[in-house]
Amino acid sequence: MKLDQEVLYIAAELGRKAAVAKKAELEGGPDKYEVRNATIDGQVYGPSQGRMKDLCGFAYCYIRPQPGLSRRVKAIKEMIARGELGHDSYRGALVLRIPSIYQEISVNEAGAEAAAYYLNKQGISAYVESRLD
Repeated sequence: MKLDQEVLYIAAELGRKAAVAKKAELEGGPDKYEVRNATIDGQVYGPSQGRMKDLCGFAYCYIRPQPGLSRRVKAIKEMIARGELGHDSYRGALVLRIPSIYQEISVNEAGAEAAAYYLNKQGISAYVESRLD
């Protein structure tokens, strides 16, 4: 399948909707973490700074290098210029930007996973990586 704007927009929108749904699920549940100050060696001090539903983190939907998916292709260049795609030079992969204003790692992972799932169903090899902040 050819990677075009419509496929990317659908993947990004599915990712956004999955992130919103996961955020609503988290908001309905209990707080899991207490935010506290600590020294470099882990000694906790002072009052609680609040509670969190999940840890903070990032998630990315990578599109594997494959024939026809080069940064030199005009449509890909245009999408990178508009900020709809990024490029990871270490992996040689394109990075689909999932619109999200949330910090919770599980929310961002849900969005990236939904986008990657859709892209894979369209015959475009994609995968997800995440990291804690």
